[in-house]
Amino acid sequence: MSPTSPLALALACLGGCAPSRPIAPSCPEQARGSSDGRPEQAERSTDWRLDEAAFLPLLEDRALRERLWVMYTAAEPHAVRFAGGVERWKPVRLLIASDRALWWDHGLIEIPVAPDDTGVIAHELFHGSFHGSPLNAGRDAAWGEGFADAFRYLLELEVMGEDGSPWMRNMDQLAQLSDDELLVRRRDDETFRVYSYPALVILARVDRDIERFEALWFDLLERRRATDQDILAEEFGELLARPEG
Repeated sequence: MSPTSPLALALACLGGCAPSRPIAPSCPEQARGSSDGRPEQAERSTDWRLDEAAFLPLLEDRALRERLWVMYTAAEPHAVRFAGGVERWKPVRLLIASDRALWWDHGLIEIPVAPDDTGVIAHELFHGSFHGSPLNAGRDAAWGEGFADAFRYLLELEVMGEDGSPWMRNMDQLAQLSDDELLVRRRDDETFRVYSYPALVILARVDRDIERFEALWFDLLERRRATDQDILAEEFGELLARPEG
C-alpha cells in the first residue's frame, strides 16, 4: 500500500485526528441476532457502529460529509438487522472516499463521493448483510447486487422521499419498461442484468415497502436454510445469466 494512497492517509488520520464536531446524532439501537437468525431485543452496546471519526476522515466538505452521514446512520441499523443482528454483523471500521465502490469483509468500505449519489452507501452496507447469509451460495449468490440495489432504493425512499436521487429516478423509469424491453436490456446490458433488473423484480414484489422487504428477506433466509438449495430462480425467475442467441 502506497504511503500516499487514500487508505494509508485515512488510517494515518484515524491515529491522530477526528471531526471537529459530531456529524449527526447516533443511530437508533438495533436488534441483535438470535440463534436462528431472527432479530431479538437490542443490547445497549454500540460496538457494532462505525465510529464517526472513521467516516470519510479526509473529506473536507463538511456539508457533503453530513449528508452522507445521514444516509449511513439511516442504513446501518437496517443492514445489521438483515444480517441477523449484531452477533452476526461484521462491523464497518473505516469508510473512505475512493474512485470505486467496494465492501470488504475486514471492515472497510470504499465509495465514490458525490452529492447526488449518497445512496451508494446503503448499497455497500447491504453487502455486509448478504455476504454472510445463506443466500450467498450457489446460483442464489448472483442476486447479491440486486438485493443491495433494492435496499439502496428503499433507503433513498426513506431518507429522501419520492424525489430521491438521479439514480432512484432512473430506477423508476426502468420500472416502466415493457416485458419485451426488459428482456432486450437483460440480454444486452450486463450491468442492468446484474444490478438493476433483479432489484426491480424485488422492489415490485415488496411494493417498494421496507417492512415487506424485511418479511421477504427473512422468509427467503429460512427457506434457503431449510432446503440448502437454490431458491431465488424459482421465486423470482431466471436472471438470464448469459445472453441468448
